[in-house]
Amino acid sequence: VKGGGAYYLISRALGPELGGAIGLIFYAANVSGCVVYILGFAEELVDVVPNLEHGPWTHTIVALVALTCVTIVCFVGPSLYAKTALAIFAGMSLCLVLTFISFFAQKPEGSFTGIRSTTFESNIHQHYTGKNDFAVVFSILFPAVTGIM
Repeated sequence: VKGGGAYYLISRALGPELGGAIGLIFYAANVSGCVVYILGFAEELVDVVPNLEHGPWTHTIVALVALTCVTIVCFVGPSLYAKTALAIFAGMSLCLVLTFISFFAQKPEGSFTGIRSTTFESNIHQHYTGKNDFAVVFSILFPAVTGIM
């Protein structure tokens, strides 16, 4: 594996025996992560697109189409991956900019209040509902915002 990255560093530092075992776990984690990301994408796309039917197979079909696109990108090679990654980065940057603009541009209505000191003060303390606590919320948030590098 001369491509570099996290696995390359781990396998060279720990040797082939331990590096191979960690590589299998790393591979399984990446496959599982890809499944979760694609299912999350399908769930949100079905909820956001207004003309999509909400049938029993809608999420599965959307996820299958997304997985097919990801597979095509992987099989074509690094050149298409680089172009795809750049397009995804541009889209995510646009979403981030629009999110920050919406804090100031949208008038407060319903449960959306924008940036207000009263909203901050009412949300600064923990108000978990049901059986949720810090550990449950952390266990959902932490894998979503972290990675191996």
